[in-house]
Amino acid sequence: MLNMEPELIVAQSKKIDPMLYGRFEDLFNSFLQKYSESASIEKLHVTVDAHRSSHKLSDREKYSLRVMLITPKKVFNANSHAWDLIDATHLITNKLEKQLISYHEKTFKSIRPKIRLMNEQENIEE
Repeated sequence: MLNMEPELIVAQSKKIDPMLYGRFEDLFNSFLQKYSESASIEKLHVTVDAHRSSHKLSDREKYSLRVMLITPKKVFNANSHAWDLIDATHLITNKLEKQLISYHEKTFKSIRPKIRLMNEQENIEE
């Protein structure tokens, strides 16, 4: 089986400033690099929505992010929102990181006793 790089897919409702988008993409790529091998990440689908402030004098935009992280065994979902795209990105990567760690701990916690039992049985047979 080939070890393929995970795919980052970004859908955006409005055009994002190229410098801001570059930083945003770098954060997700570093997240993928950190967890792609241990979590077997296949795809990371990010949806970015930019909403204008309802105040007439304000030019600010609020960013909403939705993420679907696809692995062979499970799909992880998270969302975040903030007035700054980079803050929203940090929030959502932290949420995904917690979900991945929690899932990994639960999975291997249930496997550890089985491995220990198998090792004990092998020691008895020897």
